[in-house]
Amino acid sequence: YTINLPVPPGSGEPEYLALLQQIVIPIASNYEPGLVLISAGYDAHANDPLANIELTENSFSQMTSELVNLCKELEIPLGFTLEGGYDLDALAKSVSATLRAVGNPLEGLYVGDQPIVEQPLEYFKQWWKL
Repeated sequence: YTINLPVPPGSGEPEYLALLQQIVIPIASNYEPGLVLISAGYDAHANDPLANIELTENSFSQMTSELVNLCKELEIPLGFTLEGGYDLDALAKSVSATLRAVGNPLEGLYVGDQPIVEQPLEYFKQWWKL
């Protein structure tokens, strides 16, 4: 189930978005995963000294938005692991752009005035010492 999509040096946002929109998302939609987990490495940023790829903060934001929409459509969770990058300024800006594309991660943690944890906490107290 591994899909490798090599890109030539100098590739940028148009190539990455095309691969994401025309290959990755359709395959993921057909596969119907229970979770999308992104290994968020930012060494493909244009300022990174190693990769020779031309992505920007906007590129990461757009790709993240595409995956957020996929996960909403499939009604599945989306997770990230930070892999890093070698240009610290580009890394910081790219992570920030990614998180903005995800939206407010704290949204939905409260139901009315009650933290969302209270309802399941009461429920599971039937069987567990919590």
